[in-house]
Amino acid sequence: MAGIFINYRRDDSPGMAGRLYDRIVHKFSRRDLFMDVDAMKPGIDFTKQLEDHVAQCQVLIAVIGPHWLDIKDQSGARRLDNEQDYVRIEIASALKRNIPVIPVLVDGAAMPKEASLPVDLKPLVRRQALELRYTRFDADAETIVHALEDLVPRHRLPWRLVGAGAAVLVIVAAVAMLWPKILPRPEPKTPAAGKTTTITSNVPAATIRPETPGVPATPSAPAAAPPAYATQSRNAIPVDGGMPINFGDTYDKISAAYQTYQQPEPSPWDKTTTWLYLKDLGIEFFFDASNKVDAIHFVPPWAGSIKGAKLGETAEEIKGVLGPPAAVDERFGGATTALIYRWPYTVTVEFHIESASGKVGIIMLD
Repeated sequence: MAGIFINYRRDDSPGMAGRLYDRIVHKFSRRDLFMDVDAMKPGIDFTKQLEDHVAQCQVLIAVIGPHWLDIKDQSGARRLDNEQDYVRIEIASALKRNIPVIPVLVDGAAMPKEASLPVDLKPLVRRQALELRYTRFDADAETIVHALEDLVPRHRLPWRLVGAGAAVLVIVAAVAMLWPKILPRPEPKTPAAGKTTTITSNVPAATIRPETPGVPATPSAPAAAPPAYATQSRNAIPVDGGMPINFGDTYDKISAAYQTYQQPEPSPWDKTTTWLYLKDLGIEFFFDASNKVDAIHFVPPWAGSIKGAKLGETAEEIKGVLGPPAAVDERFGGATTALIYRWPYTVTVEFHIESASGKVGIIMLD
């Protein structure tokens, strides 16, 4: 059962709630989080299910946006005044059970006054609130994650490991992380000559068409040089200007290319894979079971572009540069909308538009 319960209202702050979920799940497993009422089982009492979920969590995050207090239902009544309102049920249940509740104020919201809250929510005002601002998302989200680490014990490793091999793997992981501190750091490895997978655009245009028996070869019109990512291989990453890392590369190449000794960690999504987050660059590398790069995410402060499309742009701006997407997919109950592009000979690229800001908050390549 989830140890962290994220409480939010779809009409108030779904974008920031979804983005916060993404950041928290990097440190904790998905099985440790419960966020959306869409996960509720049909045919079972709604209120009881919510209370049961809350009862088994270790901390509840109450995401509070600018309109959280005053949002009304179709009849014009304030939702918080309805005893069946799911936001009220969840928070009240946590408060009644003395479960830690962290109010997270987004988009400039302020803590509500005690007099404005229903009786069962009044204790909320005595909980220390944290801010989550769009302009300081990374720093604010990190503060929230640190608070959660103090409240939710980190016991994720054992369930990933089986039998007697668990202790061995833990020791190996610890040695791997401490090794650079025990011994002098070696010079970063440089990819061997001729082994680099970086693709350049200096490809000569084809001038001869295939020969046909009995017909002399005839020069054809020169073709324009393809961009850096134009290749008939999934390994191509369509980043403007190219990247020193491609799909299929190993951690050693990342370490050499980005001059980092930061070690990959167990992936929050799949126990057979690992994940490396270069925070200062805004790049996340995901490794498959063979320890090769299988997916890449770009988040702020990454300042690059994909065929001219960048983080922080609106859906209209993305479509204006790239044209209509191959598909559109809503995530987290509409908290984010993914514009999905699939170009010939390249990877699938998703631009995730946050509902709250209307701008791209993350770019995913896989």
